[in-house]
Amino acid sequence: MKENCIFDSSKLCNDCNQCDLCDILPNKTCNNCGKCLEQEGVDIRAIRIEDIAKNSEENEFVEGELDDIIDDTNDDIEEIEESEEDYSVESVTEDVESVTEDYEDAWDHIEYLDGLQDVLDDEVKLGELTQEQFPGLLKFKRRD
Repeated sequence: MKENCIFDSSKLCNDCNQCDLCDILPNKTCNNCGKCLEQEGVDIRAIRIEDIAKNSEENEFVEGELDDIIDDTNDDIEEIEESEEDYSVESVTEDVESVTEDYEDAWDHIEYLDGLQDVLDDEVKLGELTQEQFPGLLKFKRRD
């Protein structure tokens, strides 16, 4: 069964191919660019047909998935806000200070040699008894 002509509904389609010609350039075959619709003031926007639900059940399912995503996102935002409260500038500063104090204790001068602290405090004695091997690394000179 043949369809009716799109230009004259009282006639049957006779495969004249007039419906395939471009409205802007009549010698060109239409490629569905949509420029003819833009000239008439119609706003053309791309819609992905796959994303349009086919029935109300599918619509409800998609809306449910969207609600779940929104809820998960809101939960994530709340967790981030709570974690920001846990890590205030003051608490981080306190943590850094306590760690710094621990390391200062670990890197104190070696105190088990008698008189070592006196030598380290006296620049003149330090210069006479030590030689700087590398920046910050002092080596005691050997006694002859």
